[in-house]
Amino acid sequence: MLRRRYTDAPKQILVVVPLRSSDTQAVLDSLSSHLPEILPNGFYIDIWPVPASDPKLEAIRAARCTIFISEERPLEARKPWWKFWSDNG
Repeated sequence: MLRRRYTDAPKQILVVVPLRSSDTQAVLDSLSSHLPEILPNGFYIDIWPVPASDPKLEAIRAARCTIFISEERPLEARKPWWKFWSDNG
């Protein structure tokens, strides 16, 4: 008699690529508070922050994952007052 082996369904993963690594925690906090509002009860999704320079992003894109790009861009960091008139940032 053959026994069937059952495996878990594939996991859903939300890959997040913050524009700045300093934004990672703020993005994760925001997602953690908003995802329960839009996901069905009992549904769990892993959130995986990945830096833009991470070589794994190539494999993620190659896997034909759906990619959404935020329309919002972070505010540019303000220059310190002593660099206000300089051109070299």
